[in-house]
Amino acid sequence: DMAELLMEIMSVQNVSEISFCINDIAAILEYNRVKADRSQIRRVVQECWKLAPASNSLSYATYQIGISASGTNYVEARKVGRFYTVPVTPTVGVPRSSAILKPISASPVGRMPRRAQYS
Repeated sequence: DMAELLMEIMSVQNVSEISFCINDIAAILEYNRVKADRSQIRRVVQECWKLAPASNSLSYATYQIGISASGTNYVEARKVGRFYTVPVTPTVGVPRSSAILKPISASPVGRMPRRAQYS
């Protein structure tokens, strides 16, 4: 769910990379009714995607949900914090490292465990 969300934002905003803090992604996931806590998001970003946060608290541009008369869209916002950056190859529109966005689909973030059905 996170990978699809980030790819959608990059596509809509026509950007080659996106920066975010854990709280930024948590807010957008919550708006999209995806249940995930910050520790799950951090685990996916750091362990599955192998991303490291910026070494210092720096200024970065991220995207937030904006609601207007034309509907819901993503609005650029300038923030300060220890952020992560997900790059995309501009010519093909796919992640530079397939390991960056692929593992998320198999992650438990936003997925509820299936209950066994009994007859």
